Amino acid sequence: DLTAINTCEGNITVSPSEEISPGNCPGNYVITRTWSFSGSCGFSGDVHQVITIKDESAPILPIAPEELSISCNDPLPEAQSLTAMDNCDGEITVLPTDEITEGDCPNEYIITRSWIFEDACGNSDSLQQIINVSDGEAPVFPVSFSNETYLSCGAEVPLGENRVAIDNCEGEISVAPTDQITEGACPNSFTVVRTWLFADACGNSTQVQETFIVE
Repeated sequence: DLTAINTCEGNITVSPSEEISPGNCPGNYVITRTWSFSGSCGFSGDVHQVITIKDESAPILPIAPEELSISCNDPLPEAQSLTAMDNCDGEITVLPTDEITEGDCPNEYIITRSWIFEDACGNSDSLQQIINVSDGEAPVFPVSFSNETYLSCGAEVPLGENRVAIDNCEGEISVAPTDQITEGACPNSFTVVRTWLFADACGNSTQVQETFIVE
């Protein structure tokens, strides 16, 4: 309430009336507050107060998830919703979006997970989580065999066959062998070193050898 002083009637106290003009969003508006004073002799006067309300504060961010480093065969962490607090709109809960940046090979990349919080008046802020995906494991050859096999000079060296290794990210990797022949002390003696090289798409490799000695 405000009080005016009338020379004939003394103090005149009145309560204001309010008019609200909406703005361009729910958090922006203008309050026009008016006190109307009038005396019994017909004299009157108004007092106005204009209150401009603006929402210019971005939501308060929650704590960002920690940066992660995982292997290419690990399950990707599930995208979780996060909640920010806004001074006018209260809780704002959003799901993230993922952006993938390719690495140096198909099984290595970076996921940038972003949460963008925006209130009804367009004030926004964001946070990010970085997930590094890498491939540091070589293929595994699960079968064992004799490293050295001795054959007589009349025997034939077995033909090389494709063998299969298992990679943590790419599954089965099948390769054919290469043979390196080293002559012996006489025409009927020699050594065959048979090599299988299993390499995944990121350059991790395992080498397996078998040796045939013909005497």
